[in-house]
Amino acid sequence: MADEVEIARRDAPTQYFTVADGTAITKGTVMVLSGAMTAIAHSAANEVFLGIATEDKPASDGRTVIGVMRKGIFRMKVTAAVGLGNTVNLGATANQVTQTATTSQQNLSRIVGYALRAATTAEDVIEIYVA
Repeated sequence: MADEVEIARRDAPTQYFTVADGTAITKGTVMVLSGAMTAIAHSAANEVFLGIATEDKPASDGRTVIGVMRKGIFRMKVTAAVGLGNTVNLGATANQVTQTATTSQQNLSRIVGYALRAATTAEDVIEIYVA
């Protein structure tokens, strides 16, 4: 998978969520909530952010859990310019974020975190504080 997220600082212990055995997930993948304590890889805008996969999980390896880091500072790629201190949501591109722009995106379950530095163009990688 492209654009994996780097965990720059961990502010909480790893938490574990259910995943499908047949799914391959790369360390650094943005994970979203898909059901009760169940995670899938991010693939669309405005999904409910869960955290960042802390380990690789090969497809059909017999495991149905994955470690997810939910709090800390994450280095993430942006889809467009982001202002310093602004909130960000998941973008339409896997593992990328976009500045929160509309009222519908301001739903707290959709906010990933706060930009710790500005991004001037798409494809910039910036630090996001996730609390």
